[in-house]
Amino acid sequence: MRTPLLDWLYPSTCALCRTSLRNGSNLCQPCSQSLPKVRPHACLTCGQDFDGSLEAPSSCPNCINERPAFNFATAALRKSESALTLIHQFKLLRRPELGTDLASLCAERFRNEHRFRELVSPLLIPIPLHGSRLRSRGFNQALELSRPLAKELTIPHLEALKRVRPTERQATLTRKQRLKNLNRAFQVRSSAKELEEKDLILIDDVFTTGSTVHECARALRPSKPRSISVLTVLRA
Repeated sequence: MRTPLLDWLYPSTCALCRTSLRNGSNLCQPCSQSLPKVRPHACLTCGQDFDGSLEAPSSCPNCINERPAFNFATAALRKSESALTLIHQFKLLRRPELGTDLASLCAERFRNEHRFRELVSPLLIPIPLHGSRLRSRGFNQALELSRPLAKELTIPHLEALKRVRPTERQATLTRKQRLKNLNRAFQVRSSAKELEEKDLILIDDVFTTGSTVHECARALRPSKPRSISVLTVLRA
């Protein structure tokens, strides 16, 4: 944990513009404010941007046809070069300290989304990594988001899921391949009573096709939660 003395001796720098910072953060205020936030005209279910304007809120054709296992998903940021740079530094360049800054962006989105504010018993659930991937990366990015987010929002978080088998990297796979790749990859590790009638919020860094959170929600449904929603840093 950084202290005022450490900030003075070894100041951190903004992850985007490299400006020196002495407030314990890793993202300066101008860069944070310039990040592209999600727009109101998006799919009600998966959060995908629609081109143009809508007469009324709606779900996209994919969600209407395929009916995801979660109730709705949203993200703090839209896809952009700066947002992708943050995710790249956080996950691939192994900078878990960025989790606190990214969690603050998620907290802002949480407060601005009326569907989150209406939840009765919210519980944050980080998406798990398989043990082999965790050993390789050294940390679970979803957990590094969930912890500070739970603290900032003063709501609990629980590592309720486990990844029971390794899977191929999703980046190069189609949506159909991703779903097959992740089939039965997750199991509930918590008592069903801990999840029953709770409003579960799955936490991860990026929502791309939604295949990962769909499979996690499928694994959680038998525990009879009140609802399952998704909050990520980036909607790719």
